[in-house]
Amino acid sequence: SKQVVFNENEYVLKQKNAKIDGDVFFPIINLSWDDYLCGMEDLGKIQYQNKKIVTSGERYFLKDGDAYEMIKVENGGTLVVSPGEMYVDSLLQIEPNAKIEFLSSGESSVIHLNGRIIWRSRSDEPLTNTAYWIKVAKGFKIVQHSSKPMYMEGAFGGTIYAPLSKLVLGQDVKVIYGRFLAKDITIHQYSKVFRVDYDPTVSSSYVRR
Repeated sequence: SKQVVFNENEYVLKQKNAKIDGDVFFPIINLSWDDYLCGMEDLGKIQYQNKKIVTSGERYFLKDGDAYEMIKVENGGTLVVSPGEMYVDSLLQIEPNAKIEFLSSGESSVIHLNGRIIWRSRSDEPLTNTAYWIKVAKGFKIVQHSSKPMYMEGAFGGTIYAPLSKLVLGQDVKVIYGRFLAKDITIHQYSKVFRVDYDPTVSSSYVRR
């Protein structure tokens, strides 16, 4: 296959003054959605625990292999994402004053989602700290297995792979780091998206299954 730079206005809906830094490439190959989906993990064998609610003042470590029907991080709570692959079935909800941290930024941390997401998290690291956010974005990925829309309103760095979903970026926080594949993508006005490829560091302490 070959790649050409394309006019992103033909494929991406950008509102007023939204900006995409860097070249945007479109692969000229004949693929169907089934081709994209064939590489996604089969979730049929996953055994989910009921739910996890991270309350105010609590610091909860999400570990490799953890699987929950629902995860909710309330205001004042902190979800620490470890390297590995984690699973959330129906709902991942991060409230506006909740925090997401990474135990080993840059190492591979993948959350498989099969339902809704409410992402309103805040971070102590300013979005102008590009070195921090690039490191986070290289190692973090959300894989959306369902067709539920994804509204990413909070601070975010990482890859989103959602071939069946509508993805909305920049509604609230206007700086986003990462790469995104979705059925439909909307970038809100005055937003800036910085391309960061998924390129995690390798640690001897974690071997991907």
